[in-house]
Amino acid sequence: MRAEYALRRFERKRLGRPARRRRRAPSGRPDATTRQRHRAANRLPDATGCGMVRAMMPPQGNNDNVTAYKQGMVLMREGAKALNACIVLTGKVQVFKTVDGQEVVLAEVGPGGVVGEMALIDDAPRMASVRALEPTTVWVVPKATFKRLLAGAPPLMRYILQNFLGNIRATSDRVVKATAVPEGAAEPAGKAEAP
Repeated sequence: MRAEYALRRFERKRLGRPARRRRRAPSGRPDATTRQRHRAANRLPDATGCGMVRAMMPPQGNNDNVTAYKQGMVLMREGAKALNACIVLTGKVQVFKTVDGQEVVLAEVGPGGVVGEMALIDDAPRMASVRALEPTTVWVVPKATFKRLLAGAPPLMRYILQNFLGNIRATSDRVVKATAVPEGAAEPAGKAEAP
């Protein structure tokens, strides 16, 4: 429902019609957290080309799905059941896998990036963990909302996504195994320090 409302609002702005007044807090002004979140959302890079991330944002005044994490806190754990995805509003997160007790960094994601979406699309356990590298604010997209939005996509796109994710998971596993250094083994030749 929130996503549909946001999409209608986005379309009104795009067509040049004035948007309806934003919801206000009981005092008549949005609270500081809401203003900060919407300022951050307006600065998000528009990678989709159609404002989709901003259009999916909940209406102003609704902070139910916005969560703040301190540096070092874990947002998602590898192997866990997926209950949501997160869109990074502010800060930066690190995606990593643990192989033989060693952490292998797969990516760093900043504002506008999405983490945790793969497990929601293919209903598999999470393939990696996610940790906040700095104080980070994310918009949590529950599984039901994500599935409802995904159900609106054409069947061919859903099929392509399923296959694409299978390929990404397989490739990621091969790369992680190839880059992990077994315990007791010497460092790769390119990483040794010169005397």
